Formats: sequence, C-alpha cells, structure tokens
Amino acid sequence: MSTAETIDLMDLEPFTAGTDHALFARLRDEDPLHWNAEPDGPGFWSVTRYEDVKAVAANHEDFTVTEGTQIASRRAEGEAARSIHHVDPPEHSKLRGIVTPHIRPTKIKGLEADIIRVVDELLDTAIAAGEVDFVATVAAQLPLVMIGRLLGAPLADCPNLLRWTNQMASEDPDYSEGPE
Repeated sequence: MSTAETIDLMDLEPFTAGTDHALFARLRDEDPLHWNAEPDGPGFWSVTRYEDVKAVAANHEDFTVTEGTQIASRRAEGEAARSIHHVDPPEHSKLRGIVTPHIRPTKIKGLEADIIRVVDELLDTAIAAGEVDFVATVAAQLPLVMIGRLLGAPLADCPNLLRWTNQMASEDPDYSEGPE
C-alpha cells in the first residue's frame, strides 16, 4: 500500500493548514484514482489527474452526477430538486442551452461597467477590512453577483443569491445564512 492510500480527505487539517496542494500532488503521483472511506457514509472517489477528470466528465454512461456532487455528511446543497449541476446529458445540455445565449461575449461586454464596479467594490471592502478571507469576501461573491446581473437581478440583490439558493434547497424552513 502506498502512503498516498492512507490519505483521508475527510480530515480538514491539510485544508485549514494550507498543505492540501502537497496532499493532492502526492495523490496525483501515487494514487490518482483515490478511494476515500467515510465513517458514516458510502465513501467517495477522488480523481486527481486532469486527463482522468476529462475522461470521467465525458463518460456519462459509467459516471453520473445525479447522486449529488458533495460528500453527504458535508452537503451544503440540500435535498431539494436537482439543479443543472446534478443532471447528466441530455437533460444538462437542454438546461445549458437556456443559459448559453445570455453568456455570449456581446452580452458580457454589455456588463463590463458592472463587472468593473463590482470588482472595485469587493476589493475596496477587502482592503478596508484589512485582513479577510479572500475566497469568502471576493472570489465567492464575484461570480454570484455577475450571475445575478446576467439573470437581470438588481445589483443590490445579487449578494443575496447564495442565501436564497440555499434557502430554496434546504429542508429546514427556517434556514437563514448569509447577507440579509
């Protein structure tokens, strides 16, 4: 058994310590198709090489996303109706076709002023705070805001999209997380 086979991706320590890049490098080198058991779950595969990920993503007969894409015990997506990231072709292709016209370069060009303003505001907020979690404060917010703008939502409502999405997907009728 290689030492990579003993890696437990359920252990958050490498992620919080910032050593996860080295951990995944070991997996790519020693155990690129890594099986990870879960104490209270079915376990999961971690596919760590680019070419393997491409092969899996292209093979919908043998691999599916319909069972979910998150570790069950850490699921943030709820158990509600499946969304576009939980369906395989041809259903995924149909849903994607609805969105595609709205993300063409000409449509995005029309949002350039919004994009610049949002990036400036997010960075100003981060700078004013001094020390921030860049992912939560900037990187996670930018796509949410821009998806909201693509959907025609007012700029002021866009930061609420994640909370609203999680509320819709939650089985908890009192679920509330994120900006109000």
